[in-house]
Amino acid sequence: MSIKEEITSPSFTIIAHYQGTLPLVHIDLYRITGIEELEELGLEEIFDNKGISVIEWGEKALSLFAGYGYGQDTLIRVRIEMEEDGSRLIEIQGLDI
Repeated sequence: MSIKEEITSPSFTIIAHYQGTLPLVHIDLYRITGIEELEELGLEEIFDNKGISVIEWGEKALSLFAGYGYGQDTLIRVRIEMEEDGSRLIEIQGLDI
């Protein structure tokens, strides 16, 4: 995507914007505790922009996504799980390749 800067988790800023061939918005909802906080983030405006949004802890916002018209058929879900041996199990849902 030709993004020049390092992409890191926006745990404390919650939302980080990056410019490249497509805009990338990286959102971390870990510290969000309720629907009111989600609504204050202005996610609908972010999703209206043509670009890619990556959301950590996105399951906290599934009902909000549905309200914006993003159903299970429009989301790509990536689940990363640590295995006992230290490796990672990665599961991707919603991507037809």
